[in-house]
Amino acid sequence: MHEFGSAVDLHSHWWPREFAQAITEGRSWHAWRTESTGTEVPRIVAGEREAPAPVHLYTHDVAERRERRAAEGVIREAIMVPAFLWGYELAPAAAESYCRDVNADAAAVQTESGGTVSGLGLLPLQDHDAALRVLDHSVKDLGLHAFSIGSNVEDANLDAPAVVSVLEQVLASGAALVIHANWYTRAGRGRMGQHMFDNSVGVPLEAGLALSSLIYSGLLDTYPDARICCCHGGGWLAYGIGRLNLRYQQGRDGRGLEQSPDRYLDRFHYDCLLHDERSLELLVDRVGADRVVIGTDHPYGGNIPNVGAVRWIADQASLTSREKDMVVRENAARFLDGARGAVEARR
Repeated sequence: MHEFGSAVDLHSHWWPREFAQAITEGRSWHAWRTESTGTEVPRIVAGEREAPAPVHLYTHDVAERRERRAAEGVIREAIMVPAFLWGYELAPAAAESYCRDVNADAAAVQTESGGTVSGLGLLPLQDHDAALRVLDHSVKDLGLHAFSIGSNVEDANLDAPAVVSVLEQVLASGAALVIHANWYTRAGRGRMGQHMFDNSVGVPLEAGLALSSLIYSGLLDTYPDARICCCHGGGWLAYGIGRLNLRYQQGRDGRGLEQSPDRYLDRFHYDCLLHDERSLELLVDRVGADRVVIGTDHPYGGNIPNVGAVRWIADQASLTSREKDMVVRENAARFLDGARGAVEARR
């Protein structure tokens, strides 16, 4: 029986503290710097890219973060950088240094939290050797066992050979992956400037494309027990999978999968942020209640309005009491703890 206050949140965001401090003091941090706007809130820029959210939106104090969780019924959270801070645009050496600093902060928060925070590390996926060095350091020296990745690497899909070569090593290490839609390189971005389509359409588009790419990467055939979660309910994939099956059945998909695409759906985990009861019901029907987890998207506007994700799940008439407990607590805890055990067993 689910009790409010026991949830595990697999999708929340954290701005690295050293970065936040630098921005507050008007200093640069790696590629990022501030530019005055004539107001109290400066622009945060790196080259031609501008951070779409101010640093003060984030809670950087571990104790305050605990209070936020308690208000939403969350006892444990996994933290990742915002979707505009992957650093995939950086040169390899700069990206490696950046990821090491981000991961050091995530690991420190993980330790300071007393087990209530799991840090999701960052990898420089644009460079194989740099990524493997960061991976090795993160799991062996920092104690991280899960990583957040963007839905593409500067427009390279997740089945691009160079990307696959890195993800293969991540999965071989036993570590888990949490996928979040990119900010700057979302598909179709040139046509989504109005009605907030860049978010309402672009995010699920990116999520579905990321998972489709992983299916066709062959990684799930090589690592059938891989722990991979996708934010925002996996986007459109659970509802549009028939189209992938069609091209598979016709032999027009360009790759010989071991199974039809729909057979891979329940290999992934999905957060619950679908914002529609019938969509959630279909997702659970397709992949099972044991594959759906809580996501709050803190501190962004992707959480369930008014009630929050935890209470929303508790109110779902389509879920049994046992299924609610799985979604709210058990699935995400098993996902994170299983990754930790797998990483430690391979050290």
